[in-house]
Amino acid sequence: MVFYQIGSLFSEPLRRRIQRKLVEAGIMVTSEEYIGVVALLSLVVSTILLTFDAILSVIAFFVLFSLGIYLPNLLSSLRSKNALEELPFFLKSIDTFLSAGFTLKQSIYVAAVGRGVIEDSAKRIMKLNDSGIPFYQAVKIEGSTYSDERVRQVFNLLSDISRTGSKGDVLKRLSENMLISRKLETKEKMSRVSVTTLFFIAITALIPSMLIMYMSLYPVVFGTAVDIGLLYFVLFFAAPLTAIGVLVYSGV
Repeated sequence: MVFYQIGSLFSEPLRRRIQRKLVEAGIMVTSEEYIGVVALLSLVVSTILLTFDAILSVIAFFVLFSLGIYLPNLLSSLRSKNALEELPFFLKSIDTFLSAGFTLKQSIYVAAVGRGVIEDSAKRIMKLNDSGIPFYQAVKIEGSTYSDERVRQVFNLLSDISRTGSKGDVLKRLSENMLISRKLETKEKMSRVSVTTLFFIAITALIPSMLIMYMSLYPVVFGTAVDIGLLYFVLFFAAPLTAIGVLVYSGV
């Protein structure tokens, strides 16, 4: 496959790092295929921009390629974040089903229904178990695909319960503690939202305003027309990337 061949040209450390993040993001493709797709798309866009400006074309390639390589990190964090939001209710449901006489396997499968990434994980656990892997080991393997240590610990706990058959009230207490932590994190996040929103508005308004001023003064000061390549770079790369960077950095 052409994508695989292109991706194989990149360094092995990069491929290993991307592969780990792809697994943590729940994307079941090889790192070679992913890198190949990103490289080819970046090349296509930069080739199109080459008709406007050579420097802009080179910048576009490296910016797009870098964003593509970083994307699995972002998706990995997002997957763990979504799992953390569902886990308290997931654990509470499991505890309820176990108390009603369900097995842990049945409880996990039923409790995961409608819970996004948790439901996807439950399906993968069942698939691993059906392939001959012991259930407790399947749970642990699936937990290892998450980037967040808290999510991995929950899956390790479920794996231990499956292996030993003893749960006590640990699931109920853990779900309550996670709910408390989630409420505190929500309050902290809301306090950041207002500040981040102000920064976001300031940046998205400030950069275009400075660009308009630059376009007005440049011919007067230097006596030449504005570089169209620089104009495209600011409008389509600098301003959007700066705004996105603020949102990503703030975690909003």
